[in-house]
Amino acid sequence: NGVMPFGAAKAALLGAAGSGGSEPAYEPIGTYTFDGTSATHTFTSIPQTYQDLRLVCKTFPDTSHNSSFGLNVRINGNSDTNYYNAYAYQYNGTNSSVSSGSGSRFDIAKGLPSQYYGSTVIADFINYTSGTNQPYVQSIWGMTPHTNSSYNHVGFMRGEYANGLPAVTQIEFTIDSGENFGNGTNVTLYGIGAS
Repeated sequence: NGVMPFGAAKAALLGAAGSGGSEPAYEPIGTYTFDGTSATHTFTSIPQTYQDLRLVCKTFPDTSHNSSFGLNVRINGNSDTNYYNAYAYQYNGTNSSVSSGSGSRFDIAKGLPSQYYGSTVIADFINYTSGTNQPYVQSIWGMTPHTNSSYNHVGFMRGEYANGLPAVTQIEFTIDSGENFGNGTNVTLYGIGAS
């Protein structure tokens, strides 16, 4: 079980329900389960019919993957250095925060100590179809609670892509440890609300 409250709080994030008192759309666009042989998955041809996107990842505990890691995304196949990130995380009573000017990807989770323990990451792409705002992402993450308190990480980030005003049509999801995703790790992309 993950430690993320975002799913339960989606109504607060999205604001009032849509017209007619109905709840805003919260629909899966695509899902992928890793088999232990790859370190990336790309969601392509993302529909432009929602207000926001949500990427939800549950890393599956894998005893053969012990390196610390982070989770990253790139949009629309862009590998330039115009991704601006700021993030912070806490573990074992210690706060650690990093703010960077630019990089070649969004760091939607950082400082996760090991795939040996499960974690949950939720990243929202706000107003992703806009042609007047820079693509923006915010995320929260946490490790599955464990008796070793140094592994009980929780954190958050925000970032924007500062190179033009493209709508997000593709999201590449990767791990940065040099290892593959553990067998059973799942990532799902959702559409939220009407555009």
